[in-house]
Amino acid sequence: MDSKNFNEVLANIQLLRNEVDEKSAVRLKLDLLERIYKRLYSFDCNECNKVINELDDQVRELRNKKGLLDKQELKQHIKKIEAMKLHLQKEHKLVPEGYYTSIYISIGVSLGLIFGLTLFHNLALGLPIGMAVGVGVGSGLDADAKKKGKVI
Repeated sequence: MDSKNFNEVLANIQLLRNEVDEKSAVRLKLDLLERIYKRLYSFDCNECNKVINELDDQVRELRNKKGLLDKQELKQHIKKIEAMKLHLQKEHKLVPEGYYTSIYISIGVSLGLIFGLTLFHNLALGLPIGMAVGVGVGSGLDADAKKKGKVI
């Protein structure tokens, strides 16, 4: 895929963003779509090239419809985005933003409940401590993944 097509698709996404209102842009997940497209383009993978072509067609279709999709079309659009994201996660070992924070908050809360009940004999004390530890560890891992370029 050449850089002319790459810049053309990015320009189409930007034009679509300008044509629709803020609420529609969020509903269509245009920011995520742009990030996914950039990440797909950075890999030399047959599946990525196939998805890039589908994405190009999808963006053109969205521009033709001015971002106005019915419920079923919006579901299909979001399903395609999720499939692209899943490919990047499984095949290229990338993670979405906030991935580690969300995982480690739940682990921290669980451990906080356990330690709060057993060690402190106070559930209200263990819960915030566990949550704080989870947020700290998760945020650190998210920052490390971003620094390594592993974030979608």
